[in-house]
Amino acid sequence: MRQISPLSDQEFAEMISSQGLDFLRDQRVAIAVSGGADSMALAELLRGYLLTPPHILTIDHGLRAESASEVAMVEKYARQYGLPCHIFKWLDPKPDHGVQEAARIMRYQKMAEYSAHQGIAYLCLAHHADDQRETFLFRLAKGSGLAGLRSMRPIQIYNEQLTLIRPLLEITHAQLIETCRSHDIPWAEDPSNLSPKYMRGRMRAVQDLLDQEGLTSRRIATLTRRIERAENLIDQVFLEKFIELCHWRDGGCEVEFSSFSAQLPEIQIRLLQKIINRVREMANLPVKHMRLEDIERLQQRMCASSMPAPPYSQSSPAFRGATLGGIKLMRRKDILIFRAE
Repeated sequence: MRQISPLSDQEFAEMISSQGLDFLRDQRVAIAVSGGADSMALAELLRGYLLTPPHILTIDHGLRAESASEVAMVEKYARQYGLPCHIFKWLDPKPDHGVQEAARIMRYQKMAEYSAHQGIAYLCLAHHADDQRETFLFRLAKGSGLAGLRSMRPIQIYNEQLTLIRPLLEITHAQLIETCRSHDIPWAEDPSNLSPKYMRGRMRAVQDLLDQEGLTSRRIATLTRRIERAENLIDQVFLEKFIELCHWRDGGCEVEFSSFSAQLPEIQIRLLQKIINRVREMANLPVKHMRLEDIERLQQRMCASSMPAPPYSQSSPAFRGATLGGIKLMRRKDILIFRAE
């Protein structure tokens, strides 16, 4: 069995630099710390790397009896090294369903509010390579497209004032445990991480099997980087076509159908998705999730109507219109019009 080594300060600094994150060194930074080995290791590594002491942000969700003692452990660590520490408590009523997602949303909201008040622009998160694998497989199981399969990114804009930073996406949980041990840093284990009640726990139960079949966290991390590169290229081409083809009038959008039909299918799908979302926004309609499968079916229907029919076959009826996501698509000669219903 291969020996697992802790992440040294030098390796961490080199990894930060390789990801283009070395600008963080002289920035004011906050760290989300749950008390688990991952976030405790990140706090210790960043404490040694940053020129300004990071703010430690931790939350007592009140979901487990151990939560208060875990928060106290984080606070003690911060006090030991003179780090600013703020504790949040989730006092709102807990939902009957989707409690983990509700907790996640609450965490980000509270930490974003604190960071804005403190003038902190960067929040560091301890998501690692094993988390990335779980996110990838979860989204794969849910039918995500390429944009979703690139999974978590090292740099993600949360809002105009806050950017999320994930510097550990290529490091495994086992390495972070060893890092805590090598620095004599305490950590807590959350039993819900292994609970079969949640998909995350069920995935972790088969982690060894995935490793044996070659679906290691490092291999998935490599794949998500490659998907990210492909996505960046597609995004660049898409943005050029979006600007070129879309004409915004009277709260809606108009596109030449012949120009739309000349695009590659992936560009067509992204155009439909972006235009419908933009028109919904212009009409002050609430955010609505559209299934990728629905957009793909619409694209196929539109594409089939514009393709020449093979010999001795009936041609598809010309596309005249459709409705998706509360937005009406109408075709008038060679103009495709998008309007809110």
